[in-house]
Amino acid sequence: RVVGGGGVGPGQARREVRCPKEMVGRVIGRGGETVKGLQATTGARIQIDQTSTPCVVTITGNPRCVEAAARAVADVVRGGSTAAYST
Repeated sequence: RVVGGGGVGPGQARREVRCPKEMVGRVIGRGGETVKGLQATTGARIQIDQTSTPCVVTITGNPRCVEAAARAVADVVRGGSTAAYST
């Protein structure tokens, strides 16, 4: 299952972050609230491919936004708090 969508246009960046299967639920959050919060907070678009092992989180958008989102996703994957991204 892929959550999100969209391509990369001119001036846009793309980054992939690996996410262990057992942590993907933390990144998505209940009803998708964490991934939606990550997108709202960072301004980047986040897609999660759960068909691969490990899962692949693809982040696209403005290069600064992509960098911020990649750091935030990596932090959540490492077990960091999701409170700042939950509604």
